[in-house]
Amino acid sequence: MDLLLLRRLHKWVGLGLGLQLVVWTVSGAAMAMLDHHAVAGEGLSRDPVARPGAGSSASMQALIAGAGDSQVLALRSFLVDGRPTVEIVTQKGAVLLDAQAGQHVIVDRDKATAIAKGAYAGVGAVADVTHHATPPLEAREARGALWAVAFDDAPRTTFYISQGSGEIVERRSRAYRAWDFFWMLHNMDYAKRSSFNHPLIIVAALGAVWIALTGILLLFKVFRASDFTKLARWRT
Repeated sequence: MDLLLLRRLHKWVGLGLGLQLVVWTVSGAAMAMLDHHAVAGEGLSRDPVARPGAGSSASMQALIAGAGDSQVLALRSFLVDGRPTVEIVTQKGAVLLDAQAGQHVIVDRDKATAIAKGAYAGVGAVADVTHHATPPLEAREARGALWAVAFDDAPRTTFYISQGSGEIVERRSRAYRAWDFFWMLHNMDYAKRSSFNHPLIIVAALGAVWIALTGILLLFKVFRASDFTKLARWRT
């Protein structure tokens, strides 16, 4: 390759990687400075508390029978809107039952709103309720259909509630969204924000290796032995 062309390529590729290095540094510093408690959504919600008189009264056999005649693969109990609830997973899917009445629990718009309001620890009111057939970007680690209940408070709190179980699976706020933006810049995954093993960052890594190798080559091409001899004489 022509030496002049190599030097030009080295210069411009180095400039691009240098700018990306600045982005890595700034985004990493920004993520470190954000309060990790706020990013994790701590303080946005309170622990679920059972409503008075909401103790479990239906027998487990009756609850399992209410799930149908399919083989039970797993079951777990938790509170949904202050009521003991049992999720029974069968070969046909998951069934949500009220542990007191034995009735099926349907997590619709009103139910999701009630769950969010019951768990909310702030002072804002519900601003919007949105159904997502698949998890949106900021709730990408969740599974299945979700209800997003947003509040009109300063942190812009949003609870993501599983339509299948009624559980709050994600708590998001301004702090998380800022962190997530810098995380996107840091790992260069501008689409999914979830992986370091994607073509763009691999190209950047290979570019850095190319810069190092061509830099060594240019070092030997630009400098001569006499240059180092002069340097040695100057030091002595």
